[in-house]
Amino acid sequence: MASSRSRSKFVLTSAMRSIIERNQNPIMGTGTFHENITDKKEASLRFRRVLERIRRLFKAKGVRVELAGAWQRQERGAWHPHFICSHPIPVVWFRQALVECGFGVQCRLDFVKPFNGFRHVGSKFAVNYIGRYVTRDFSDAPDAKGARLTFYFQTVHGTCRGWSFADGLARLHRLGCKAQYGSERDFNFGDVRMTGRLPSLWNGHRWMDAFEQWKFLVMAGWNTLHKIQQDGMFEISRGVQWLLVDQGLVEAPF
Repeated sequence: MASSRSRSKFVLTSAMRSIIERNQNPIMGTGTFHENITDKKEASLRFRRVLERIRRLFKAKGVRVELAGAWQRQERGAWHPHFICSHPIPVVWFRQALVECGFGVQCRLDFVKPFNGFRHVGSKFAVNYIGRYVTRDFSDAPDAKGARLTFYFQTVHGTCRGWSFADGLARLHRLGCKAQYGSERDFNFGDVRMTGRLPSLWNGHRWMDAFEQWKFLVMAGWNTLHKIQQDGMFEISRGVQWLLVDQGLVEAPF
């Protein structure tokens, strides 16, 4: 699950960065339901209607619009989308479209880049803010099992089909396991708490969740490499590039 979520986050953040880099005035947006819509299929159906209205709005102007984003599950159980859009959407029009498609009136649109003195959130914040919802733990929500947490609309998002992502991060994960558990991985499990197929790790305050543990082991593998090996892997693996940006060790290429 951790590996699948991390791949999804990598693809999504790459797609959002691409939209931001290629367009002059991209925006970050969100919409919420007035009702407590806990059914992911119903939430997706209503949002697809909104996306189709957005497509028609820009088609009438002769503009091709792109969106990429993720679903957040609120504490009350309701889903709502966060997204990056390639072009500004009129907020009054957007609120009306949301209401007509079954959403509530609460929505938000922010410029990502500086534009005419308007408030903007910044590229790095927008990508990291939305991307974090892909790896949020939904283990306590049985009805969310298998729910697709990312969405794309009229944008190319196959940014890691060659899986330089897996070639880099899977290797680092193996090295991290070797460093943490030993080369033989001959565990005497007994009553040891498990996360997936590996013994759970303690961060000093609590047990790590699956994604936290995966990142810890990948970074442990990264730290076993010599500088020249790190430089070579960083150059060829987009997955490693994503991880180091995510950990704040290098700046995102905006």
